[in-house]
Amino acid sequence: MHSVPYSFSRRLLGAVVVLGLSLTISGCGAKGTITGKVTMNGQPLHFGTVTFMTESGLTFQSPINDDGSYSLKDVPTGTVKISVFEPAPVTQASRSGPPGRARMGPPPDAKLTPGAPTSFDLEANKEKYVKIPDNVNDPDRSGLTYTVKGGAQEFNIDLK
Repeated sequence: MHSVPYSFSRRLLGAVVVLGLSLTISGCGAKGTITGKVTMNGQPLHFGTVTFMTESGLTFQSPINDDGSYSLKDVPTGTVKISVFEPAPVTQASRSGPPGRARMGPPPDAKLTPGAPTSFDLEANKEKYVKIPDNVNDPDRSGLTYTVKGGAQEFNIDLK
């Protein structure tokens, strides 16, 4: 019977550990960076927030840029539910209406990015406003899902 030298055994064990760790890092526990554009019938949204919600309830949010683009980093792999929030349009009349008149704003159940605008001036941005369906601001009612993989990926969201 031949014995294996001690130093060879240690190197083999080290190689197995390194291989195991690299498989773990590249597989489960991996994270994705998702970029894309949000459109409504092909027309880009210019305002708002995209939210990805993991199965465990973690949320990842990105503002929607003027060209409709968004970017999310470090999203865990797996299926996510998606919501799109668009600030409510505010007109001059709703800003200076009679006392007690409610100002338009986000739906009460909207999940907002801290510091994100909750309204915008419709008169100043009339050409940029694209009305989106009310249900897309709720990840449980939007019907929008995506399976996040590890690494960089693109996912465009076209609302209908």
